[in-house]
Amino acid sequence: MYISLESDACSVRSFQPELIPGLLQTERYATSIHFSARHLAPVSGVDKQVAARMQRQDRLTAAPPLEYWAVIGEAAVRRLVSGPIAMRDQLQHILKLMELPNVKVQILPYEAGAHPAMSGPITLLSFPDGITHDVAYLEGGHVLEDVAAVYQLGMVYDDLRAAALSPRDSARFLESVIDDLERLSRE
Repeated sequence: MYISLESDACSVRSFQPELIPGLLQTERYATSIHFSARHLAPVSGVDKQVAARMQRQDRLTAAPPLEYWAVIGEAAVRRLVSGPIAMRDQLQHILKLMELPNVKVQILPYEAGAHPAMSGPITLLSFPDGITHDVAYLEGGHVLEDVAAVYQLGMVYDDLRAAALSPRDSARFLESVIDDLERLSRE
């Protein structure tokens, strides 16, 4: 259901505290994540799931492009998924996507402390006029359509953006983590 909603959306705002969001993942990162969760889905379907995720990313460069704003927890960018080289490549991929005018990424650093979305990921989807009102997608596949609840989650998302590093400072932060990964890969 989420993929259908995402394909109709004109903008997506997401918060991911533990993982790089799917629309920003490299193929290697996505494959590693799927294999790590092999108890949740059969290994035989990983290639198909990863291919679908990579295809979803085409929306970022389509005409018109999907407006995408991601707030990512520091844990997601520091976790060595598939090792330091793969993680370096993943973070460089995010930096490249941040060059697109329709993609904004902010890092929520550990120093931000407790925040209003400690309970997990949030995704907010907006649609062109006349299709439907905004909806929210929460961990576990829960879609919220209640206007008041979605509005409240939008306020939570705004608080997350305010607590996160600016997009420019987030790019610098990612560059710093990439430098750390380069050193780690040489050891």
